[in-house]
Amino acid sequence: MTQLKMEQVSYFRVDCADLEQFIIEMLGVREDFSVAALLEAGNDTQHEIVPARLKRNDDQYNEVVAWRADPNGVAPPSLPVIMGWMVVNGLIEHETYMVDICW
Repeated sequence: MTQLKMEQVSYFRVDCADLEQFIIEMLGVREDFSVAALLEAGNDTQHEIVPARLKRNDDQYNEVVAWRADPNGVAPPSLPVIMGWMVVNGLIEHETYMVDICW
């Protein structure tokens, strides 16, 4: 009989609204920041996010710096890049995150 190939994985599970609020508070960006919009996600979905591996002052790190400086004029970077910036700055761990989208 054929066996199903699989592996067990672990991740941090986070609610979309909690992640949005954390990003708004910690990065000081607009109150209408939306993880669901950034991910182009539908309701009742889950998205696995692995933070980008960034270093201070590399191009992707600086995308977040520019967005924080002008959140009305600069489009937000991708969620992995935002979360990578948070890793570099000690706000979250570099782990896999499962983001639950539900409204």
